[in-house]
Amino acid sequence: MKKFLINVLASAAGGLLLFFGALIFFGALSEVETVKERPESFILVIDASVVSSEAGASPSFASILNNTYEASIPFRKILAAIDSASQDQSVAALLLDEIPVFHGRAAKHEFHKALMKFKEKSEKKIYAYSERIDLSNYHILSACDEIYAAPLENFYMLGDSVTVSFYAKALQNIGIEVQTTRVGKYKSGIEPYLLEEASLENATQISELMFDFQEVAFQDIASTRRMSVEDLNSSTSDLGIISLNEAKNLGYIDDIFYRDQLIDYMSSLVPCKKEVDNFAQVHFNTYISSLDEELVLDAPVVVVYAEGEIVDGHASDGIAGDTFSELLRDLRLSHDSLKALVLRVDSPGGSAFASEQILREINLIKDKGVKIIVSMANVAASGGYWIASSSDQIFVQPNTVTGSIGVYGLLPNYEKFAEKVGINNQTFTLGGYRDIFSLAHSKNPEELLLVQKSVDQIYESFLERVSFGRNLSLEHVEEIAQGRVWSGKEALDLGLVDKIGGLNDAVEYALKVIDMPGGGVEYLEPVLDEFEQLLVEFANNDSAPIVVLPKWLPLKSFSLPSSFSSGVIARLPFSIR
Repeated sequence: MKKFLINVLASAAGGLLLFFGALIFFGALSEVETVKERPESFILVIDASVVSSEAGASPSFASILNNTYEASIPFRKILAAIDSASQDQSVAALLLDEIPVFHGRAAKHEFHKALMKFKEKSEKKIYAYSERIDLSNYHILSACDEIYAAPLENFYMLGDSVTVSFYAKALQNIGIEVQTTRVGKYKSGIEPYLLEEASLENATQISELMFDFQEVAFQDIASTRRMSVEDLNSSTSDLGIISLNEAKNLGYIDDIFYRDQLIDYMSSLVPCKKEVDNFAQVHFNTYISSLDEELVLDAPVVVVYAEGEIVDGHASDGIAGDTFSELLRDLRLSHDSLKALVLRVDSPGGSAFASEQILREINLIKDKGVKIIVSMANVAASGGYWIASSSDQIFVQPNTVTGSIGVYGLLPNYEKFAEKVGINNQTFTLGGYRDIFSLAHSKNPEELLLVQKSVDQIYESFLERVSFGRNLSLEHVEEIAQGRVWSGKEALDLGLVDKIGGLNDAVEYALKVIDMPGGGVEYLEPVLDEFEQLLVEFANNDSAPIVVLPKWLPLKSFSLPSSFSSGVIARLPFSIR
């Protein structure tokens, strides 16, 4: 009875909390001006609150109340809005107040191209303001006509760097052993647990990948004529950090402004009729939400997003084998008008079993005569490449990470640690290998051989699928596999992909190959109902974004996989952010 009363009181308290939370939310919402009169002429402001992802995500009611929401916009809609602004007579110019939050280097490359196209089509100017300039955000800033920097900062002309942590000695010191099985001399996800520094193969692939990344960024910057590739290379080698005055003298930026000076300058270009101390502006999030896009159903071309880690079973996040397979199965069985499937992949891979599940459904769709077109985003490697291997055409960006055709398994155990602290594990089994994956004991040679045999079989299956899907000889695939990670431009030369291009290029190709140019396209993205749309508008409400300082976001490069899991894995050996 006591437990029952506690549960009742807890439920009542939760209900009251939700009720009062709703009152607070809708009270605040009532103060928000939901319908704003758009100025006849305005500057479109893009800042760090613009967050991109492949499919997009909306905040939940609870996250709004807790101020922990993380909404993002489908990347294709960001590009479409830039294109629309180039033709919109009301848009006088663009202002980048810092840069949007991108979900990878390939997205930066494509956004840079979109800005350059905006200038060419519209002959409108793009202005930029940044409180900290380094080569990472200069990749985008360089596309702007005028670049203004905040005082008391420097121009950080530092090249990319990668830090890989090796845990082998630390694990050994505390008595933790990690035994591994792998195929592919470049499949380096296991190295931090076995070695004290990178192998020659791993160091080579990381260095070459970094070089390709930097080359794409430098070529983009050089295309704006602010710096040549040679200048950039020498600057990163010889200068490193320069003052803003030096950067101004060298023509890398145009001037040094305080924020109030920026507002005054913008006001002189497009004054605001209502506010003397501001300028006519519309925030990019608001502008995107004002663009009408008709929801297309049962279209001949369907775009499906495979974004995140590939995992077994059902899950709402990442690419879950059962969940994603059910989605593809539903398309195959119920979408009678489907003629082309565009698979947008942004995944480092993961479970080999789940990857095979998904590939099976893709092949069944293909057997119905449906064209399979893959568009690789920032990463489509290992399991991410597995699910793309049988497609009719693969599009990739030059700085996409792909390949990593290899498999590895991690078998950690704490037997020595247990001995050190006095723990005795006694195991009773039925069958000689029943506890082969137990954490309690080290694996003997026979057990390791069994696991290695399984890994070898999965690797052979991977090679066969790539060989058949890409129409390449098994010998050639084995030569370029070995768990090696390639950039998109290298993958093109090796025959792993077909064309350089983004999602729009893949969609246009799909419409062309089914002989329906200009036909309908259905994007399987989250569809917001009216209440969810209110949440997004409330979260993004900002009447004067330029006077709000954007949140600082730390920059990260490479790290190890987020999860330390045992079993057989077809995954990129590191994460790229």
